[in-house]
Amino acid sequence: MISKIARVIVKNFIHSGHIEKNELELYEYGVFILLSNILFISITALLGLVFGLLPQSLIFFVVFTIIRQYAGGYHASTELRCEFLTTLGILASIVIMSLITSEFYFIVLVIITFILSVFIFIFAPIDTDEKVLDETELKVFCKRTKVVLIIVVTIIIVSFYFKIKTICVPCCISLILEGVLLIAGKFKKIRMGKRGET
Repeated sequence: MISKIARVIVKNFIHSGHIEKNELELYEYGVFILLSNILFISITALLGLVFGLLPQSLIFFVVFTIIRQYAGGYHASTELRCEFLTTLGILASIVIMSLITSEFYFIVLVIITFILSVFIFIFAPIDTDEKVLDETELKVFCKRTKVVLIIVVTIIIVSFYFKIKTICVPCCISLILEGVLLIAGKFKKIRMGKRGET
């Protein structure tokens, strides 16, 4: 869906003479990323408004998008499945945020976050057949993931200490979602590797 819209937009730019035909794929990818971000931030904002958690939802989306960009993890095999699973992930994250009402749940959330943060620190980045990284990219993405992770964990520690749940909870949820996607990506890679051996 989004890729088709991106293709139409880029072809219009080519016809109008704004870009060269040999740059089609590059611009198509750039427009696709832009439209995807607009779509998913709109979905996040809408769900945030519905649940009365707009600031928290936007914090979650920004943090998750940044860590996801470098850490990688599970990627759906089709664009439609990707759009569906991303929307489902955003919805689940915002629903969980709305359920963190007691101190007990808050502490449990932070503990789960630290467990999954260790997993992210050790195993990220994880590439897939849909998004393969070469050796140089793996090293660069590994460093960037660790820097982003350390910054986000520091924000979580500070906001937890000062009981600023509007910052702490969405940051925790973003790392938990990324951790789950990394685990899913790791299992998918192992499973696909085993299939390749048979």
